[in-house]
Amino acid sequence: MGIKEIARLMGVCEKTIINWLKTFMHKGVGWLIGQHYQGRGRKSKCNYSAYA
Repeated sequence: MGIKEIARLMGVCEKTIINWLKTFMHKGVGWLIGQHYQGRGRKSKCNYSAYA
């Protein structure tokens, strides 16, 4: 399964999946299970209509 398919299934942009993978590679499983959560985060910059 590629990044495009994962992004479509998760309802996010491909760039988001790439960022998640990079962060996971640097911060490990603790980040993946939510230990990174510190607030609401920023608004999405993705153009979701381009992926519909």
